[in-house]
Amino acid sequence: MKQKDFSRVPTREVARKIQAWNAMEGTPKAEKAYLNANADLKAWKVSELKHEAKTSGIAEQFHETYAKYYTTSFSGYEDEWFKMENRPFYEEMKRVGKWKGQDFSAVPSRAVATALKAYEAITGANADQRRLTMRRGNAALNQWLIKYRGYKPLTTSRTPTPTRTTAPRIAVPRTLITPTRTPVRR
Repeated sequence: MKQKDFSRVPTREVARKIQAWNAMEGTPKAEKAYLNANADLKAWKVSELKHEAKTSGIAEQFHETYAKYYTTSFSGYEDEWFKMENRPFYEEMKRVGKWKGQDFSAVPSRAVATALKAYEAITGANADQRRLTMRRGNAALNQWLIKYRGYKPLTTSRTPTPTRTTAPRIAVPRTLITPTRTPVRR
């Protein structure tokens, strides 16, 4: 007769925390914050997630990454960055049918995202002018805004090119023009 494996059975304290955690269902940020605040609950959840990865047919080398992904709180573009930075894991998740393909072309780099956050935080007096200055000073941010937010390209100079206002040329016959020479002193 095969012995039962009780290694995944939570302690009473963890079971109580699991109930509180389950009551938060539907609020992912609160769930993950509670999970991260309780080390014993997190250890149990990581164990459960590794088991889930194993039973889902995910290659063993990705079990730790699977648990990390599902216990991390993401905001902004962090979810996409995680997938982009862990490309083999992302491909494995697609292979087993957990995720569908995703287009990462519109995801800004971390540097552009930092600049974008600062750009969007600009408010108050002269905000438009300060944003334009920021776009001029950060080519990567400017290109991202043009390509993915539909912004118009900036002009190359800060001031508009003035229209040429030269006086019209008047034709003067050469016979009327007399050269003036300065006498040479010896």
